[in-house]
Amino acid sequence: MKSGSWSTHHNINVSGGSDRTRYFLSVGYLSQDGIIDNFDFTRYNVRSNVDVNLNHGFRLELDFAARQEKRDAGYFSVSNQSWNNPVMLASKMFPFLPPTYDGLPTVGAFNKNNTLNPVVYNNIGYNNSVMNVLQTSAKFAWELPWVKGLELGVKLSYDKDYTTARAWAAPTTVNSYDIASNEYSEVLTNLGVTDTNNEAFTHSVGQFYRRTLQPSITYANTFGKHDISGLLLFEEAVQEGESLGAVAVDFDVTSLHEIDMGNDIKDNNGKPNVWGNSSIFRRAGFVGRINYAFDSKYLVELAARYDGSSRFPPTNRWGFFPAASVGWRLSEEPFFESFKNKSNIENLKFRASAGVLGNDLNVGQFAYLNMMRKNPATIYIGDKEYISVYTAGEVNRDITWEKTATYNVGFELMFNKGIFGMEFDWFYKLTKDILIGGGSLYPPSLGGNYPGTINGGEVENRGFELILTHHNRIGEVQYDIKGNTGWARNKILKMNESPNTPLYQKRTGRKMGEKMGFIAEGLYQSDEEIMNSPTLGHLAKISQIRPGDIIYKDLNGDGKIESSQDYTFLGNSNFPELMYGLNIGASWKNFDVSVFFQGAAIVDMFLSGVYENDAVDATIYTRPFHGQGNSPYFLIENSWTPENMNSEFTRLTTVAAEVGNANGWASSWWMRSADYLRLKNAQIGYTIYNNYLNNIGVENIRLTLTGSNLITWSGLNKYGIDPEAPEISNGYYPQQRTYEFGISVTL
Repeated sequence: MKSGSWSTHHNINVSGGSDRTRYFLSVGYLSQDGIIDNFDFTRYNVRSNVDVNLNHGFRLELDFAARQEKRDAGYFSVSNQSWNNPVMLASKMFPFLPPTYDGLPTVGAFNKNNTLNPVVYNNIGYNNSVMNVLQTSAKFAWELPWVKGLELGVKLSYDKDYTTARAWAAPTTVNSYDIASNEYSEVLTNLGVTDTNNEAFTHSVGQFYRRTLQPSITYANTFGKHDISGLLLFEEAVQEGESLGAVAVDFDVTSLHEIDMGNDIKDNNGKPNVWGNSSIFRRAGFVGRINYAFDSKYLVELAARYDGSSRFPPTNRWGFFPAASVGWRLSEEPFFESFKNKSNIENLKFRASAGVLGNDLNVGQFAYLNMMRKNPATIYIGDKEYISVYTAGEVNRDITWEKTATYNVGFELMFNKGIFGMEFDWFYKLTKDILIGGGSLYPPSLGGNYPGTINGGEVENRGFELILTHHNRIGEVQYDIKGNTGWARNKILKMNESPNTPLYQKRTGRKMGEKMGFIAEGLYQSDEEIMNSPTLGHLAKISQIRPGDIIYKDLNGDGKIESSQDYTFLGNSNFPELMYGLNIGASWKNFDVSVFFQGAAIVDMFLSGVYENDAVDATIYTRPFHGQGNSPYFLIENSWTPENMNSEFTRLTTVAAEVGNANGWASSWWMRSADYLRLKNAQIGYTIYNNYLNNIGVENIRLTLTGSNLITWSGLNKYGIDPEAPEISNGYYPQQRTYEFGISVTL
């Protein structure tokens, strides 16, 4: 991992035109060196927009954008919870080992067969990709000369991306340190990529395109104090994609990375390791909207969508989603005039809205059809093998749109010259027909012959958003302050739960994402306390559960500790309920400065808990010498000992905690608040403009110095954990503090 890396970004924008033609052209280049070796990103992009006013009210709009993104990475990902993550491996390395021994990289752990080294595993190969993206659209519009404000238009969009990826991995020899004998031995790294630990090369390609057609009719006109506008639009979208790939293994010549240079194409189970698939998705919809305003005081908008999606069966394919909003500018009323003059209120507006939205993104393609799957060869006739084909369970032919009804009321307030402003919105959302598993609705005697997915979930969400602004000038100094905060809390109203679920484990009526685990009541201080307490049933007292281990509460009082019976709700989700921010900007003569603070509250994080695959285990932050490697300093320094019984962490061990996971269960012992305040961004700028620059065709030159992620205040700082990190951090690509110097020239 580097102490720092460089990034450069260049962009050229050109715009201009006349009354009949307007154009915009942008060309950009971005290069980012990763903070970890072998991880880099490069992007080239170009964009152009051309608008042409033709004769007789016709107008043509042409938009074009293209970019190429090149991503270089090591073979093993550094995303959270990825297998053989080099960042995770780095945290487990013994600090006393030299980087190399007898010219070979060193590895070491309590298990002498361990071959994990973060530098080696980050350099055993690569995983690179190149993506080319094309985005185009053309719109032809005609403003009818004999009907003022009426326009007919048709827009056609075509987007396509093409990605090719190449990955290579090859085992290498390392010197393994045996902590017991204090000796080294040469071993070959076991990458686990192939069953024979040979070289492997993966080559895959994929492409995706989207075509959209939008004919429309728009109207906008003013009749005295009446402003009327409207829209009628039809949209048809088609998306298609396909991918193809293969993995070749066992190379005689390891310097040529091509599929046909490998001696075989198979996976760890001996099957051909090739794949290919395609997909298609269609959506169509009708959109209508009417806007009306009277004297800029009374505002009304009515809108509706009628959408159809190929993800649903024909009987439930179409959904109707209406919406309405109203506004009242009280400050424009005659009776408010006297109060307006006394209080210096420039604007006071009340608003309210209600509407329904549909969602089809949580549904798989053709989920309402019986899918056919093939089994491995199971039938033999003579000397020939035959496969069998079966249906992949029952399907739900009645699935339909998820629907979210949203209600919102709010107001806007602005005092004279922006000295004080306020915006406030309260909202309530009710989402019905959420797709959930239907297994708990049917008895086991059906043997799985029931729909796996139904529209059975229901969730509500309520909250508010508040924005406060202040704008002022003192002498030559002009400054702006803007603060915002948003709070949202959800509740599960309906979901499928077994009737045998204990009340303290039922999710219905509780917040989504609430953490579950054992309630920790402290640490065992003696053998006698262990013998007289309920303990984990799969572990033996004294020999495996010892003083310094966590005491878990027996919620159901059956004399034993089990996750199925004694788990309960412990804390908040890792998604904050409360977010807030503060923008402060000021300018003086040619100088300007701005800072942005971001914060979150009502959010908790597990140092240990539930993984993405629902497995429960410890992490490097909770288990000493996790994975038979090193440990964070704080975990060792404040661990339990007979002399330090009021410790923050459990006892030190290299064996017992690895057997049976005594302390790694999700529990309140490992839960921490993830509230934080961060100086997210700060910038200092200086703008140069004078007659000399104007004489050479330059309007101004602007210099900026910008920093991001500069300071963080959080209770997690003492553990070296970013409060915005993935909840169970087994190594991930770190959020970076960046400093950027920029020059902008305007002609």
